[in-house]
Order: sequence, then C-alpha cells, then structure tokens
Amino acid sequence: MLVHQANIKAGQRVLIHAAAGGVGHFAVQIARYFKANVIGTASPENHDFLRNMGADEQIDYNHYNPAEVIMDADIVLDSLGEENTRNSLKALKDGGTIVSILGGAKEAVQEEAKKHNITAKNYLVHSSAEDMEQLANLMRDGHLRPHVSHVYTFEDLPKAHQQVETHKTRGKVVVSLAE
Repeated sequence: MLVHQANIKAGQRVLIHAAAGGVGHFAVQIARYFKANVIGTASPENHDFLRNMGADEQIDYNHYNPAEVIMDADIVLDSLGEENTRNSLKALKDGGTIVSILGGAKEAVQEEAKKHNITAKNYLVHSSAEDMEQLANLMRDGHLRPHVSHVYTFEDLPKAHQQVETHKTRGKVVVSLAE
C-alpha cells in the first residue's frame, strides 16, 4: 500500500491509524525502512511498542483527534473505515494521499479529497510474489519484525475471532493448525 498506492519517499510524514495492530505495526516498520517520519495512533499502553517499531510520534486516539493534531501529513494509511477516512483528509497537506484498507474512500470522500488536491484510494489485499519476496527479505534482514500477541489452536478459532474483534490486539493473532 505504502509503496504501490502512496509512492512513499524518504522524509515524508506518514500517519498510520491503529499503528499497533496487525496491519499497522508492519506499516510503521515499512515506512521507517523508507526513511519516512512515522506518526502512529494508538492507546497510551502501546506507545512504547510503537517507538520500538520505529514510530517517531505517537498520538493517543482516546484523547486527541489525530486530524486536529496532524495537519501536514503526506500519506495517511487508514484501517478504520469511512468516517475516519473522511476525517483524516484534514490531516493531509496539499497533494497528499490517503489509502483506506476498509473501503473508506467512498465516492463522496474521493470527491471531497479532490477539492483539496488530495488523492483518496481504497486498497484490497492481493497476492504478489514479488512483494512477498521483498517482505521476506526485509524480515530476513531484520527490518521487519512481526509481533504475535496471541496464539490459538484451531479448536479455539472462535476465541481468536473474539480477540480480533476487540480492536485491542497488539500485532498479530495466530491460529495454529499443528497439535
């Protein structure tokens, strides 16, 4: 998303919503790898985690509206949905890009974005052998570190879903098929 959709470059300010989550903690590290200035939203108990992942700034979304604190981002990665996508337009500077992974950049949001010279895009995950190889290389070289907060057995799959649905998971939830 950051590379192909937002054309990330060194020195850009990148705001990542839900930065301590499964997608967010990887996005923080990838943005850091590209030498961006990384801003992550998370609850205060995850701020040290975000610093460890490479975030330069942390915003407590419980007490601050990120779009009222950050107004000069080049890129916003939104994983929360339409209301947050629309609100995050205010965080972008002229010429910025917002990418939503939950379809938050609906037609009305895209039209509003155009009025402010902002590009608003939706992105659905798709497989790319080349991208997977690059990510594997980043992991091998220590630039990308997955964080697994919970491991469940296949029999406990409903518990894994319940954990994800709390929206309070740090890193990834893994379901093990091995006994």
